[in-house]
Amino acid sequence: MHPSILRRRAVVLAVLPALALTACSRSNVKEVAPQVSDTPSAGGQAPNADFGSLKSVCGPGSGTNGTTTAQGLTADSIQVGVISDVGFPGQPGLNHELNDVADVFSKWCNDNGGINGRKIKIVKRDAAVLNVKKVMTQACAADFVLAGGFAVQDGQVIKDRLKCLLPDFPGAAVDATVRGADLTFQTNPSESNSAVLGVYDYFKKKYPGSQNAMGFLTANISNFATIHDQNAEAVKKLGYKIVYDQQYNSSGESSYLPFAQAMKSKGVKVLGWIGGLEQLAPLEQAMKQINYYPDAILGTVAGYDDKWLALAPGAVKNTYESGGTLPFTSASPAMTKYLDLFKRYDSSVDPRSSLGVLSFGAWLLFAHSASECGANLTRACLVQKALAVTSWDAGGLHGPANPAKSTSSPCYSLEVSTGDHLQAVSDFGATNGPFNCSPDNIVRLSGNYGTPATLASVGKSLSDLK
Repeated sequence: MHPSILRRRAVVLAVLPALALTACSRSNVKEVAPQVSDTPSAGGQAPNADFGSLKSVCGPGSGTNGTTTAQGLTADSIQVGVISDVGFPGQPGLNHELNDVADVFSKWCNDNGGINGRKIKIVKRDAAVLNVKKVMTQACAADFVLAGGFAVQDGQVIKDRLKCLLPDFPGAAVDATVRGADLTFQTNPSESNSAVLGVYDYFKKKYPGSQNAMGFLTANISNFATIHDQNAEAVKKLGYKIVYDQQYNSSGESSYLPFAQAMKSKGVKVLGWIGGLEQLAPLEQAMKQINYYPDAILGTVAGYDDKWLALAPGAVKNTYESGGTLPFTSASPAMTKYLDLFKRYDSSVDPRSSLGVLSFGAWLLFAHSASECGANLTRACLVQKALAVTSWDAGGLHGPANPAKSTSSPCYSLEVSTGDHLQAVSDFGATNGPFNCSPDNIVRLSGNYGTPATLASVGKSLSDLK
C-alpha cells in the first residue's frame, strides 16, 4: 500500500495520532522549526471569492486605519498559526491535511485580495504530538490567531492559550476541555455531554432486532476510552443491549480472527468500531474468512474517507460512515468549489477527508469573522464577530451548527460500503439536503466527560482582549 494512503488516515477527533503515544517518548521527537509561508499565487485568473452560499469570503480593502497595532498584524498582513502533528515519528505526515488546507485556502484568499486587503501569512507549527507545549509558547509570542489546525494533545495547552488570549478556529478539538472552551470557535462543534447518534435509530428500523446485540471494539488508549463511554451510554439510552465489549491493541493486532470469532459467538448484529481505519480493514478480512459480518459496522470517529477500502480489497461489507460533513460525491456548489480549489492550487493533494473539510470550514469561519471587522481588525473585534455567528454551515460543507455556543449540530450524513467504494444511503431520513437534522439525533449524556476551559479559570476575561 502506498504510504500516502496510510498517512491519509488522520481523523476528525485525532483518532490515529494517539495510536503510538505509548510507544514514543519525548526524547525521540525531533523538533521542527516553524515554517513560514507567504503563499505565492498560482498565477492566471483566480477563482472568485464566493464559496457555496458564502459571498466574497476574501477581498481587497484599506487594511489598517493607521491606529490598529497588534501582535501578528500589520497594515498589509495577518500572521496565522497552523498547528499540526505532521512530524510525529510514530506516523510521519500525521494530519497533513491541516497544512494542505492552509496552503490552498490562503493562496485562494490572497489571490482575491486577502482579508480586507491584508494578505494571510501562515506559520506552520509542528507539535509532533509531544512538543505541543513549546509550539503553543511560540504561537502565543507571535501569532495573531490560530486557524484550521489542532494538536493531538490540545488539552495540555488550553490554559496556556487562554492565558495569552490567543483565539483559535481549530479544524478539530480533541480534549473535552478544549471543545467549547473560551476563545475557541469550531466550524461544526461537538459537546462533551452529548452524542449525535441518530444513526442507531436508523439501524433499529433497518435491521429489526439489532438493538438486542450491540458490540463495541475500541482502541486501548485513553481518548478512545472516553469516546467509548459516551457512545455506550448513548446507545443504552436508545434501547440497545451491549453483548460484546472489548479493546484491541492500538498499534495493531497480529490477528483479528479471535475478535471476529468472539463477535460471531455473541451474535453481534451492530458493531461500533472506535479507532482508526487501518485496524478495521484486517478485522473485516477476518470476518470474511469466517463468513460472518454484523448487519452494520459503524466506523465511530473514523471520519468520512473512502480510501481506506483499498486496505481490505474484497472484504469490506455493511460498513457505514456517519458524520456531519458533506459527502464528496455531492454536486453541491460548496463541495464542487472545495475540490476545484485543490485542483487549482495543489493538484498533488487528495482533499477527500472529513478532517480536510472541517479544516477548510474553520478557515472560512475565521475569514468571515475577520472580514466583519473591516479595517479595524483586532482580537477583540474578531472574537466579538465570531461570537455573533450562531448559525453556520461553512457555505454548505456541513449541516447547520452554532459555533458561538459550541453546541452539537443534530445533522448527520450517512454512507455505506459493501465493496471498494462508499455510496450515499438514500433511506435514512434526510431532512436537509443530504443531512438528517432531527433534534432527536442528539442524545444527552449524564456522565462526567470533562468541562470546557474558561478564561476565568486562568484569571482572564473577554475585557482583557485588545
